Amino acid sequence: MGLTEKQRIALLTDLHREIESVATRAAQVIAGAQEMPDLAYPPNGGLTPVERAALASLPSNPVLESALRKVVADAAAGSVFHLFCLLDGVADPINYQGTWMPLPVGKGKDVDGGMLHDEFVDSYWQWRGQRPNPGWLLDNYKDANPESDHE
Repeated sequence: MGLTEKQRIALLTDLHREIESVATRAAQVIAGAQEMPDLAYPPNGGLTPVERAALASLPSNPVLESALRKVVADAAAGSVFHLFCLLDGVADPINYQGTWMPLPVGKGKDVDGGMLHDEFVDSYWQWRGQRPNPGWLLDNYKDANPESDHE
């Protein structure tokens, strides 16, 4: 069962929205702008009191928060990209014995059969064009068009 083009766009742009949202929360927590929550991943993998104290000792700094947001977003996006590579059949799970086959998650009857991992990267600009403006950017471009105004 595949996705329609509309579903594909919604999936990819929502993933970018969620990556940005998670990165923002994590950066705010690390930079001291929000209280440190319990971690959801891994299960029972909460921070120790010493780790919480170390994070709390970091100075509150908007530049640090911006850098952390970008690093966390990159880490989250890397996991999504790898998942799409596995689904597209261009990467193999490390612990799988045998021939790994692509899973037909992304290809719908009205889609030309592109690869989700490629589309995920390219769809960032579509997300960037529709996101509300919080006053900061994850990327280094002034416009949603990467060919214009590179800083």
